[in-house]
Amino acid sequence: MGVAMEEARRLLYEKVIKKFTLQDITKHKSLRQKNLVEMLTGYPNHGVGFKVYNKHWPQGSFYHVKQVDLNAPRYGSLYGVYYEDGQIAGNKIEKVAQVLKRGLWSYDLKDPAFTEPQITLDNDLTIDMVRTQQLIEEKKEFLAKRTKSMTWVGEPEEQEWKKKKAAPVKAAKGRAAPKKK
Repeated sequence: MGVAMEEARRLLYEKVIKKFTLQDITKHKSLRQKNLVEMLTGYPNHGVGFKVYNKHWPQGSFYHVKQVDLNAPRYGSLYGVYYEDGQIAGNKIEKVAQVLKRGLWSYDLKDPAFTEPQITLDNDLTIDMVRTQQLIEEKKEFLAKRTKSMTWVGEPEEQEWKKKKAAPVKAAKGRAAPKKK
């Protein structure tokens, strides 16, 4: 009876206690996609002057951001002028809708007609936005390569000398080998 109880306790314990792998312990849990406010708050001007667009909108439709009101680093409101087919659709500044939806937005800061190439902050520090975007893209490429090199590909291939084993010679069943004359 004691052995059966011990076995039942062991099985129950294995179901209740989760076993963590090394990847579970070392990997930081992060949100895969960001909302528009999270993407723009990393820049010195919080996205003022950027072209922002929904990924599903037709080419040439975007908002030119004029004002950003932040409640927190992840939450806030954006206001801008809406453009359709590259032309102003309305002359008024309106609130950009659905800025907190993740994976829906993209932005462009390389267009010199809308984004100033250099921004001067309150402390007279000048930042080159084009160079900043180039550095961000280089870092993304580097991180993608590093992640790819760190992923587990699978079991290593079997070595050639292990594959080439001499196949045993099979004799015909029930008959003797032919005699040589």
